[in-house]
Amino acid sequence: MTKKVNVAQQRKATASDVAQMAGVSKWTVSRAFTDGASISKKARASVLAAADALGYRPNLLARSLSQKRTQIIGVAIDELKNLHSMMMLDAVTRQLQARGYTALLLNITEGENYRSVMTMADQLQVDGILFLGTLLTDEMKAIAQDIHRIPLVQVFRNADEPGIDSVANDGYQAGQQIAALLLAQDYQTYGYMKGPDTCSSHLLRMEGYRDGLAAAGKPLDLLLTAGHYERRLAYETLRDYLQRPDTTSPVDALFCENDVLALGAMDALREAGLSMAIVGFDDIDEASAPAWQQERAALMQEAEKLCHAAVELNCPVVQIMALTEIDALSEAERNAVLLENISAIADIGKPLGIKFQIEFVAFTAFNSLSQALALIQQSGKDNVGVVIDFWHLHAGGKSRPEEVAAMDKNLIYGVHFCDGRAARPGEAWDEQVQRNYAPGEGEVDIPRWVEAVKATGYDGVWSPELLSPRNWELDLWEVARGCRESMETALINTTA
Repeated sequence: MTKKVNVAQQRKATASDVAQMAGVSKWTVSRAFTDGASISKKARASVLAAADALGYRPNLLARSLSQKRTQIIGVAIDELKNLHSMMMLDAVTRQLQARGYTALLLNITEGENYRSVMTMADQLQVDGILFLGTLLTDEMKAIAQDIHRIPLVQVFRNADEPGIDSVANDGYQAGQQIAALLLAQDYQTYGYMKGPDTCSSHLLRMEGYRDGLAAAGKPLDLLLTAGHYERRLAYETLRDYLQRPDTTSPVDALFCENDVLALGAMDALREAGLSMAIVGFDDIDEASAPAWQQERAALMQEAEKLCHAAVELNCPVVQIMALTEIDALSEAERNAVLLENISAIADIGKPLGIKFQIEFVAFTAFNSLSQALALIQQSGKDNVGVVIDFWHLHAGGKSRPEEVAAMDKNLIYGVHFCDGRAARPGEAWDEQVQRNYAPGEGEVDIPRWVEAVKATGYDGVWSPELLSPRNWELDLWEVARGCRESMETALINTTA
């Protein structure tokens, strides 16, 4: 038996199919989908009804061949880690789409083949290119000249090249205003941090800043170059400056070329425990966020980097811990921060197959097995467990071997076999003092902790751990062998 099938169900409907159903010509169908075309309301309604019934959509690429316009705008961008670039990309694509254009993203990150990317845009016959890149290089200028039929507009950078239009804010005036702001607050020494080491005339912020200072009789005392608009590079650049032997008195104020650099500079200052006026530029959301939100964003970025590094190194477990920075919070506040951060980190690692072992630290407020297990239960994450560290368990003073013995073995991701002692009354916590013991020399009841772990049925990784300056001065091979032999003896001689 032969089954009849509607042609419209076998293939995509065409303008001819719509014309036949609507009882009009193919050209009437075309006019019905062309803004401003001459067509009666009745004919347009018939065409649209037939198109809807057949699931017809006009072929924009085919139309572009006849109209010699594709309604596609290339958006060339680099420094995709720069949050301001993401803000610009969002604004540009929304504005283009609102005007009936489609954005074609062209990633021209340094090191990529500019010519092949731009040639592809040319072959796709884009109607224009918006250049959001950090630097309009000589190569890019040459390419722009080669494909001169395509209008190119540089955004947020000044351009003196013929045939290249630019849209930019007044960076020179902005620099002068920032100089006036800092001068009014009576700072005495001034610095500037730039991103890429490019000709400053692209932005003019530094020139305006320098001239504004000079008008008040103040020099630009420091010029730092991060290399790229990356928070980590800005942090490293300012950190290195602060640690230089000749930096006996750091500048009082630093104007960073954008907010991403300013955030990195603030990270370096927090780490060094120093104060300095920091000014950024671009008004990204993170710049107006409270300090803790900025720190959490940086933490998550670092977690993502570590997870990808773990994948490359074939390392299935990453250790996480909370140190003293949140000890001043109330218990409820501290637990909320830990729960939120650990849950978020677990979600980052989950798709990559990464697990996380929590190490609770003896000299912090988060220093017991029960706290860690409660946090894991609240998180509901199946890729979070604990590492059983004998010294932290002993020195923290809040955990017992019986608690370990009662654990689900699947929550133990590792064991640190180590010795030491707790801080004595009035003694400051210092791991190089309290852990300056080889296995068997300290106060940790190693056999009891080994027995507790073995009682769970755990059969994973055991690692000898030694933080002992006294032993670091010895033959490290012999020290490592001694630690391993002590651990193997304990495991053999202890029965669960």
